[in-house]
Amino acid sequence: MELNYKVKRVSRSLIFEYSGKIGIKEAQVFTESVKEEVNQNPNYEEVAIDCSAVLFIDSSGMGELINLYRWFHEKEKFFCVIGLSSELRTIIRLAKLNNLIPIFSKEEYKKRLG
Repeated sequence: MELNYKVKRVSRSLIFEYSGKIGIKEAQVFTESVKEEVNQNPNYEEVAIDCSAVLFIDSSGMGELINLYRWFHEKEKFFCVIGLSSELRTIIRLAKLNNLIPIFSKEEYKKRLG
């Protein structure tokens, strides 16, 4: 399955809605697509990766989430992941990525945006 995405601009945020899988074949394209879009839209305060339609993330995909977190941290921008399925949330917790990257449900993130 191919990785697809669309970008929504909501208030001060860019929300990337991904569908498919983020595995070794898709990981670099995933990161490049986020960086390219962000570089074209400099007037944002935060970025959220919506994974509600992501079926699979492997270690390469998790590594790219860490890379993106660091990239945004260097830019002093807020970065988070939203909408994880219970299975993906468990994988993220086992890898302890939730200790580094903020994780929200879609409802929690909507409240954050106000």
